[in-house]
Amino acid sequence: MKTKMPVVIIFLVAGLLQACAGGGELKHGQAVLKARQAASARRSRSAEALARLAMQNAPNPNTDYVIGPDDLLDIRVYQAKDLSGIVRVDNRNDIELPLIGKISTKGKTPAVLGNDIAKKLLKYIKDPFISVTVKEYRSRKVSVIGAVEHPRIYVMKGQKYLLDMLAEAGGLTPEAGQFCIIMRPEGSTGAQPSTRVINLEKLLDKGDISLNIPVRSGDIINVQKAGMFYVDGEVNKPDAYRLRKNTTLIKAVATAGGLKNDADKIVKIYRDGSSGGRNVITADYNAINTGKQRDVKLAENDIVVVSRSGAKAILYGLLNTFRGFMNFGNFGVGGGYAQ
Repeated sequence: MKTKMPVVIIFLVAGLLQACAGGGELKHGQAVLKARQAASARRSRSAEALARLAMQNAPNPNTDYVIGPDDLLDIRVYQAKDLSGIVRVDNRNDIELPLIGKISTKGKTPAVLGNDIAKKLLKYIKDPFISVTVKEYRSRKVSVIGAVEHPRIYVMKGQKYLLDMLAEAGGLTPEAGQFCIIMRPEGSTGAQPSTRVINLEKLLDKGDISLNIPVRSGDIINVQKAGMFYVDGEVNKPDAYRLRKNTTLIKAVATAGGLKNDADKIVKIYRDGSSGGRNVITADYNAINTGKQRDVKLAENDIVVVSRSGAKAILYGLLNTFRGFMNFGNFGVGGGYAQ
């Protein structure tokens, strides 16, 4: 009986290790499933989804639209119908009206132009009420580039908004990051040169429709790609991955296929420092996974390194050696006796 004790002990250790590994694989499997579900949700930012969102939150085009050359305007003076009419904006952004003469439309919305006309008619009409609507829009070009399905120049008619253009471009690709940059070059209709950064997470996920800004002719919409992070060491799929919003250490390890059996639970994260070097963040994977410590949010270019546990490596090495003995030839040898 004494000679059989090592075999029994090894079998007990093997059983415990397999049970622990099974529990770990279950947790990692659940984490991977959540990561895949999140990826599926990101892919739902399709053209159809963005178009529905744009329709549900469509602003008033007459409020935001900036009149431009070649637009055809329907101007109504309700107290004097003979002053009403349809006029086309010339290439200098001017129109000509009875009693008033030339009036500039540059940088003006229909509502603002109506107020300006009303002010000029005050000397002829008491409390004039004016309405201006765009009867025919000229064609305008807007570039949509970056992480969209169909990056190119689009010709739009009428007032369009950011969501409209993202939907027109086929929606966002899985590589799309959190930010979109809108560049308005000099000479764009009714606008000075400017650059605006739009947080797509706030717009699409949190529903901040104030970020669904009107698009002007000549605008360049650039959907930024997500940054990268890297996972190396004792994980099943060491590689470079796209950094998503709220990517944490636990999510990063799940994305990399989970930890190997002999992985050390003390993980190091190497992060770019402000002075050009790298800072090292040490994290306890088990403590985070069990909720005892807060998860670590990753930053762009982070390198997650999972080392090999020396004690586990020795134990699994002994176990594998023992299994090799047990499977040698057509008979097994173990614990100092033959079967």
